[in-house]
Amino acid sequence: MGKLIFLKIITLLSFITSPSNCFSKKSILNKLWVGKNNEYIKADSTVIRFETFSKKFGNTRVSKLYSIRGDTLKIVETNNEESGLTSNFLLNFIGEDQMTLTPINSGANQLTNLITLDGIKATLSYKEIHQFPFDSLKFEKIIFNSTECFGRCPVMTFEINSEEKYRFIGGKYSARKGYYYGSIGNGLYNQLLEKLRFAQLDLVECNSNQNIDLSTFTLEVYYNKRIRYFKSCMLPFVLDELKDFLLALPNRVNLIESHEKFEIGYTTPMK
Repeated sequence: MGKLIFLKIITLLSFITSPSNCFSKKSILNKLWVGKNNEYIKADSTVIRFETFSKKFGNTRVSKLYSIRGDTLKIVETNNEESGLTSNFLLNFIGEDQMTLTPINSGANQLTNLITLDGIKATLSYKEIHQFPFDSLKFEKIIFNSTECFGRCPVMTFEINSEEKYRFIGGKYSARKGYYYGSIGNGLYNQLLEKLRFAQLDLVECNSNQNIDLSTFTLEVYYNKRIRYFKSCMLPFVLDELKDFLLALPNRVNLIESHEKFEIGYTTPMK
């Protein structure tokens, strides 16, 4: 019995002190990190994704397997980590919301150019997305459309204006089929504004990728006397929270059926 207890204690200590379960790995997870050159990092437990955007290329992504050992971020260049082909970065956290990545081998040096599309960097600096609120946002209107896909993606188009008015056209797999109107209410409206405050609308660029197996999302935002238009099956990371909120919204709004059909049109020519 004593030997069994001893083995359990050793196993528990090994888990607690294992590099793969260290605080650093927990800190990088489930956050969107923004770099000085408008590059982004998003990581789950096994895959780290880098994204940057430009007017010429839209949003460009690099996805890699990774692990964190102590204070070293090891990005795997092949599916076999035993090959030793990794790009290694020194990972340093400054509080909970800032971090730096410093390349410590040649693979990492080269990867900084791929990440930023702006040459090799000695250090990459990032802040968590919520360090960048858009305080001067004056919202006017938003139009959102999602198309069908190979699965059960909802087909719908809707519009929300600054008076919280809501118009909805629902198709296959949507919350309702047909034409509806209503008000989203102050609570949901404030949530929408909060998502827009961190969407970096003045900076974000988007390619026009489309895939028959995936839903295509079209988003047109009217704000500060500007209009930003995005259409892609792969919206930028910085628009993910907004997209997810909009997809779920029809199930949270009291929809009133319209006895007359109507159209919801984009100002930007459809691409």
